[in-house]
Amino acid sequence: MKLMRLLFYPCKKASELIDRRSIEPLTATEKARLTMHLSMCKKCSGYAKHSEFVDTALERLFEENMKDDKKQLDEESKKELIKRLQEEFKK
Repeated sequence: MKLMRLLFYPCKKASELIDRRSIEPLTATEKARLTMHLSMCKKCSGYAKHSEFVDTALERLFEENMKDDKKQLDEESKKELIKRLQEEFKK
């Protein structure tokens, strides 16, 4: 049992790392253990895919709709972002 704890993260830790890896690089050990966890856990793999989708959608939306002078999204862009996110999470 101790060996399993050393090799595999619990889902809570895996989800924290999934979120964190979009902000900062993970260590080699964290990457390896997360990869092993994701290969065995369908729920966390699904969460990782949704997280990547949201990150990509936000990046694209900011790049396409960012006003140069104000550096913020206009109301129409905010509504479009909310609509896209709601549609994705209904799947």
